[in-house]
Amino acid sequence: MAILGVAADESGLIFEVDEGDGEILMKLSSDGTISGPIIPDRNRDIDRLYRDNNRKVVGVRYAGVLPDYAFLDPALQDSYDKLAAQLPNATIYMDSWSDDRSRVLYSDFDPALGDVWLVHSPADDGLFLVANSRPDIPVEAVGYMMSIEYKSTNDLTIQAIVTAPPDYDPATSGPMPTIVMPHGGPSSYDRFDFDWMAQYFANRGYLVVQPNFRGSTGFGREFQRAGDGEWGGAMQD
Repeated sequence: MAILGVAADESGLIFEVDEGDGEILMKLSSDGTISGPIIPDRNRDIDRLYRDNNRKVVGVRYAGVLPDYAFLDPALQDSYDKLAAQLPNATIYMDSWSDDRSRVLYSDFDPALGDVWLVHSPADDGLFLVANSRPDIPVEAVGYMMSIEYKSTNDLTIQAIVTAPPDYDPATSGPMPTIVMPHGGPSSYDRFDFDWMAQYFANRGYLVVQPNFRGSTGFGREFQRAGDGEWGGAMQD
């Protein structure tokens, strides 16, 4: 158990409990009562806890190929929902916000925009480009990305990220030289984001496959435990 911060309404303390299938957040009220979970159980690890300057817990980001959120602050939820609607193909990471929630800073990867920092204004749903993380890489040089699934040993479904050359057309492009690039860890995972090495090889004509093999995080504890004792075994089979 770990004390993480204060409830948004200052009615108690927020603490984390590991239930074996993932972390959950509970509240210890000032009268000693315990309630919760205060956020949905998504069977995924919490990748980031969001707190304001007064250590009030305002939300979490869950681990996974695409980030998923649960906010306790309605203003931040509103900002994220509006931005996600504007950029349906983007991988969106909330970073920080102004004290009055009138501006929210995001890091976004969108094949049509590149890897950028944006400020969102929830009041008018306005977007302001702050910076391009990779100004020397034009969007037309960014590889075509897709998510695939395949069956592995014991009929376990494996998710993988595929990055292809920028001019790749899934309907007409034929076979091409392929690089399989597993992540390290093994308790880690590859996400649908800009990966410089995958993009480097894809830009030079290779298809790059990044499998989130059994034992990877971000897909629930059962999937992670499926890699126990399987180094050199089912993990690679």
